[in-house]
Amino acid sequence: MTRIDPSAALAALARLRAAGVSQDDGAPYAAPRGAARSRSPHTQPQGAVDRSIESLFLEALAVLGADLLPVTTEHRFAAPERRFRFDYAWLGVKVAVECDGGQWMAGGGRHNTDGDRYKLNLAAALGWRVLRFSRAALRDDPAACIALLRRALETTP
Repeated sequence: MTRIDPSAALAALARLRAAGVSQDDGAPYAAPRGAARSRSPHTQPQGAVDRSIESLFLEALAVLGADLLPVTTEHRFAAPERRFRFDYAWLGVKVAVECDGGQWMAGGGRHNTDGDRYKLNLAAALGWRVLRFSRAALRDDPAACIALLRRALETTP
């Protein structure tokens, strides 16, 4: 298990923001309107700032996978009936990353719906390989997440 040094993460995020990659405004994570913020007392120290899951991914990418940049954020891929977006995408190799939050919410959050499954199935049908990372995976072992991403980017189907 590898954790990221906070000062290295902040410096890397500053470089990403300067390059226009991050859309995170640095504000504490806010649950979607109407969603309950259910959290185990073991997941976050008392009084700690809860960073967005996207910030955790960008920190890991900037510190451990800077050679994997550039990345496209909020990439839209169209279908006749719907338009969907990936959190992050490498267009040339059709690899995408989805940062899945909310798994502790009632019903598993918005990433545990038929709409999200349809999105991922459609992406697969269109030739995309989608990696899904949870907050816990990005927080507890970011090196493993980036290693998996690296493997997906280096492996052509």
